[in-house]
Amino acid sequence: MSERLPPATTSRLARKSIATNSRVVHWQEVSAGLISGLIVAVLTVGVQSLLDDRREVQANRQEEVRFVRQMAVDGKIEQASFYEADLRGANLSGLNMSKATFTGADLRGANLTRTDLSEADLTEANLSGARLEDANFESALMGETNLSEANFRGTNLDGAYLVGADMSNATLEHMTLRATNLSNSNLSGAQIVAVDFNSLDFAGVNLSNATFEIYRDSQDQPVPSDLSEAQFFETKANGADFTGSWLPEKITTRVGWVSPVCYNRSTKWPVGYVPPERRTQNCQELTAIGDELPTHFFKPFP
Repeated sequence: MSERLPPATTSRLARKSIATNSRVVHWQEVSAGLISGLIVAVLTVGVQSLLDDRREVQANRQEEVRFVRQMAVDGKIEQASFYEADLRGANLSGLNMSKATFTGADLRGANLTRTDLSEADLTEANLSGARLEDANFESALMGETNLSEANFRGTNLDGAYLVGADMSNATLEHMTLRATNLSNSNLSGAQIVAVDFNSLDFAGVNLSNATFEIYRDSQDQPVPSDLSEAQFFETKANGADFTGSWLPEKITTRVGWVSPVCYNRSTKWPVGYVPPERRTQNCQELTAIGDELPTHFFKPFP
């Protein structure tokens, strides 16, 4: 039979246990408060630092834009280099920046409408989403430049060097391209309306899912994009819609074993147009089922 403690002893032990538990709870609350305060302080400092960094970046960007504009106004643009300059969203509309150097510059979303960038060096610059309406890029260097989702309307690209440029999902409207080098550029998903390509060389150009749309003039007459004298060599055209274009009477290959155009079942051609021979060994993007399907013909201009 277990020995019972006297009531007084039990009471003392209970009070001691309660006191100990109270101290533990107290220190737990204090510790939790200290940790919470520390976390809040760290977060506050971190957020403030982030805001300060953003303000500094914004201030630097505004200074870059101010400097570019001032150099253009002073006619000293050729003397300055804007290598890897941060000009995102900058309004540079209407400026004369001919022969300027913007190699590797960030011009995403910039407004360059009516801007003169003839003979400028924009190699590897980023102009994705930029507004380029009525801008002048004659003889500009734009190799490997990111022009995705840019808006080209009435833009002058005569003589421009666009080898390897990314023009995916861009909009090209009412333009004439003379002696423009588009070799190995990416025009996939582009919307193309009433563009005169003259005798442009589409060697290695990616036109996959590009759409050549019909434009109707003031007399309601259809104005297609003119590809009648264009040259094709290993041009990718899977899913491209050529119904709004004038194509060469016959696309011939320059090398016996190489396809001038690689296309698939989704590619659309003007009514009655006979596509070039498709040599699948060098058209890696064609699927096996696409290789077996006959050519599709679509409605002509209404």
